[in-house]
Amino acid sequence: MGCSNPAMDIPVDQAITLLAIVGVVAPVRGTAPVSTAIDTAQYTGTISWAPADNPFAATTVYTANIVLTVKAGWALTGVAANSFTVAGVTATNAVNSGNVAAVFPTTGNGDYSSENIGTLKYVPVGSFDRDGATGNISTITTAYRMSQYEITRAQFAAMLTTDPGNTSYSSGTSDPVQMANWYHAIAFCNKLSIAKGLTPVYSVIVGGTPVNFTTLIYANIPTSGDADWNAATCGNGAGWPSSWTSPSKAG
Repeated sequence: MGCSNPAMDIPVDQAITLLAIVGVVAPVRGTAPVSTAIDTAQYTGTISWAPADNPFAATTVYTANIVLTVKAGWALTGVAANSFTVAGVTATNAVNSGNVAAVFPTTGNGDYSSENIGTLKYVPVGSFDRDGATGNISTITTAYRMSQYEITRAQFAAMLTTDPGNTSYSSGTSDPVQMANWYHAIAFCNKLSIAKGLTPVYSVIVGGTPVNFTTLIYANIPTSGDADWNAATCGNGAGWPSSWTSPSKAG
């Protein structure tokens, strides 16, 4: 009878085959880096970012440095150079190495282009002096975007099918909309959200029934103080700022 060779009975680790690395979230200006650990059947991994900004800055090229550690039964030996992939970006690695560098495109400036109202400018988190008076500091705790220019008569009419502007004081529909109050403003914003496939931010309950902003028409929006519309809430449940409760028209 022959004897077995103990060396031949030792299992050989296999070269990993899961070369597409998932879970690497692309950097976006104003957001915090996502460094969630990678965990697959063949390896675990960590992610660090360079430069190490938090939040991500604008117009910056970021590299995700990924370090993979194999699990039992798997090996990096046999992994070819630049064989790992990260969706949408260029990833590189040395032969037989689990150190992967994924270079992402330059982050944007945060602005957004809307086919309905043009450019929305990015407003970052921070503080600013709102009127030049000492101590009058406003603080923005959540980044947002706002229209670069005032809403025009044409843009308003596109959402509410009515142009309330006084043509005696306007040279055309590309001028800012006139004779619109705060109630009109939230109706416009909600209808714009609906047109973009987004969830409307503002909620209004009239006589116990929520206003359906999809079917709401201009004629049904109050033009004078209204208790129900004054009780409108936005997405986080907050009501109107006190300075907004007046339905006075913007000229």
